[in-house]
Amino acid sequence: MIRTIICGDLHIDERSIPEIDSIFSNDILSIESDRFIQLGDWFQSNRPTPLELTYSTQLVLKLKQHYKEIVILSGTGEHDLLHNESVISHLASLGVKTIKGDYIDNTILYGHFMVNESRFAFGTARCGLKDLEKYQYVFLGHQHSPQDLTTTIFHVGSIRYCSFNEVEDRKQIMILQDGLIANIELKSLIPMLDVTDVTKLEQLEPRNKVRVIFNSFEDYKKNASYVNKLGKKFFQFKILTNFKESNILVQSSNRLDIKINKSNIISSYLDNIKDIEVRNLLKEQFKENI
Repeated sequence: MIRTIICGDLHIDERSIPEIDSIFSNDILSIESDRFIQLGDWFQSNRPTPLELTYSTQLVLKLKQHYKEIVILSGTGEHDLLHNESVISHLASLGVKTIKGDYIDNTILYGHFMVNESRFAFGTARCGLKDLEKYQYVFLGHQHSPQDLTTTIFHVGSIRYCSFNEVEDRKQIMILQDGLIANIELKSLIPMLDVTDVTKLEQLEPRNKVRVIFNSFEDYKKNASYVNKLGKKFFQFKILTNFKESNILVQSSNRLDIKINKSNIISSYLDNIKDIEVRNLLKEQFKENI
């Protein structure tokens, strides 16, 4: 029987290339298989840079050296489609199958969409689980967190940590052979961590994606400068402010009508904070929104 590797979202961008290359070199390409199927969102952007295109081509050529058949699905939105054309369509010239929409192989469906029961569907689902019962197996991309929706329907999950709402995920690929499924954990990706004790930051290696969570303003005021400075050593770094002043600003921004300029509202709120140090720290936190 045919052995198939099923791989979730890659989101290739320039910064992620070394990480993705490590994952494939160390965790995936060493697995013997007949087929390799990737479930969409191959690129991060529908306008990939020359470096991203070059790496993508090199990766496909490596895959061809290991697997007889390669199938790459198109995503369904801004990561993949430009003027209703898929950014991966050119890969067909390298001898791989590029599929726009679902790939149905006999009684098995490979797709890039959410269902009503997907953990992060949030109203974007295409259908419900009952609509997929006719298939022997369903393997889905799009949701970065792996999820066993039933014993036969799965979100495979992305191969790397793309955002901090994935921090508790276990990243994997799946293998299908003789009607049996195996989950293979990926170990060469860059770890993602939530930190609430800033004293632990100095103990962490630079090869980490780190989010520091502040639960009180006093803690934030005391440690923000130190944390921002130390955070520069990490591959990816973010601060989450989970206290009153920050939450008021976020909630107010979320309630705004789209016709209102959010930047002006946020700036006005910050300018009215009398404590200069508080104001400056929060301006730094929300600088991307101003």
